[in-house]
Amino acid sequence: MIHGEEVATPASTPAAAVLRRWPTWLGIGLAAWVALDLSEGDDLGPGLVAMAVVYLAAAALGRPAAAWVVFPATFLIVLTSQELASDAVAVWLQIGLAVAFVAYAVVRGAGRGDDRTFTRQAVAMVGFAAVAGAALAVGDDAGAYAIAAGLFGHAVWDAYHHRRNEAVARSYAEFCSVLDVLVAVAVVVVTVGG
Repeated sequence: MIHGEEVATPASTPAAAVLRRWPTWLGIGLAAWVALDLSEGDDLGPGLVAMAVVYLAAAALGRPAAAWVVFPATFLIVLTSQELASDAVAVWLQIGLAVAFVAYAVVRGAGRGDDRTFTRQAVAMVGFAAVAGAALAVGDDAGAYAIAAGLFGHAVWDAYHHRRNEAVARSYAEFCSVLDVLVAVAVVVVTVGG
C-alpha cells in the first residue's frame, strides 16, 4: 500500500485476468469460425470423434499436454478428409487414429493398475464415435441434434476432466468445453433455422 491506497498487482489487472482465460478466448474464436462456416449441423460428426481422439491420445501417451499437439492434427485430418472425401471418411480416419493410439497404449501397458484414465477414455471414444456414426446414418435434423447432444455431452466430459485435472491439460479441457458448448448451440441454431 502506498499512502493508504492499494496498488494493483500484475496478477489482479484486467489484462492479466483476460490472459489467464486464454483457453476460453481461443475456444470462443474457434467456435465463431466454425459457426460462420456451418451450413448443416450433422457436418460436425467428424469433429465430435476428433474431440474424443484427443483425450484418448493424451491418455495413451501419458502426457496431458499432448492434447495441444494432437488437437491441431485431428483438426487438419477432419478438414482435409471432409474437403477431399466425405464426413464418413473423416469419421473413419479419426477412428483409425484412435485404434493406433489404443494399440500404442496396450503395448505401453496403459489402463492397468490403479490409473484407469486410459480405459475411461477408450470407453468414451466408443461412445462419442457411436453418436457420430448414428448422426451420419440418420442425417438431416435428427443427425444434427444428435451431434449437438454429443457436443454438449463432451462439454460435460471436459468439465469433469478440468475439475479433476486428469487426462488432458486443464487449459485444453477449458478450451474444449467452451468450444463444444458454443458449437453445439450453433448446430441447434442452424438446424432450427434451416
